Amino acid sequence: MAFPLDDSTRCTLFETASTQTVGVVVRRYSALEARFVLRGDFKSEIDIIVCLTEAEKIARQLGCCLLSTQEKIHPEWFNSFNIFHRQGFLVADESWIFNGPFVSFADRSRRVAAVLDYKNAIPKEARVTNLIEGQERVRCLLHETLMMDDFEFDNRLKSNAFKPISATCSQIAWHGQKIVGVMLVAPTVNKGVYEIPIRYVLPDYRQTWVNAQLIFACVKHGENLGAKFIQFEANVKSHHETMYLAKKAGCERVAIFNRFEKQLF
Repeated sequence: MAFPLDDSTRCTLFETASTQTVGVVVRRYSALEARFVLRGDFKSEIDIIVCLTEAEKIARQLGCCLLSTQEKIHPEWFNSFNIFHRQGFLVADESWIFNGPFVSFADRSRRVAAVLDYKNAIPKEARVTNLIEGQERVRCLLHETLMMDDFEFDNRLKSNAFKPISATCSQIAWHGQKIVGVMLVAPTVNKGVYEIPIRYVLPDYRQTWVNAQLIFACVKHGENLGAKFIQFEANVKSHHETMYLAKKAGCERVAIFNRFEKQLF
């Protein structure tokens, strides 16, 4: 389940023409926004449209004026871009998934960190710790910035979760007592994949030392685990540094995902 089962969550199931069960789960994410997920074995565009219509109906009942997808959706999934567009949804943001050799990415991050150190570009009050030191504050930060729902955050920290987040590999950047950036890591050790599903830096600290220091700290943990490949996501609008680093480190774009939203009134 993508959302907790309480008074802010509604679920509707439908039986399709092929006798499969599909459904939509909607949650009031904030006072103004509702988010939803689609679940089931979808066989046709009609099934998706039925669920989108139901999601909008529930969102209106919850008193929300904005309806958006909780999860990122591949545009080629049932030609979802056109389906959502016809139902009045617009692309809220676009993310690219990069994959590349861990060694070259690590080498690049070390060089960037060395340059920052040489230029004395890192404040004396700056430090980087693992997630454990500020876990609850990070949980609130990611929820407030709509990067990750607090329920999903809690679930991903469980060892039996799908691609669980490592609290020791994940890193927090601090400026004094202020959290200025966070990078969550979900290592899949048996496959040699070091995945970074979430990276967030406060707007005033972007294009500074924060991103480079977070990456450098995460990379050191990956080396200790024997990572062979690194996989991470970059938001097209806000992750310009990450996209530049991916290009320089020889990483390849392997997928594109969109989040959609619709203004209801």
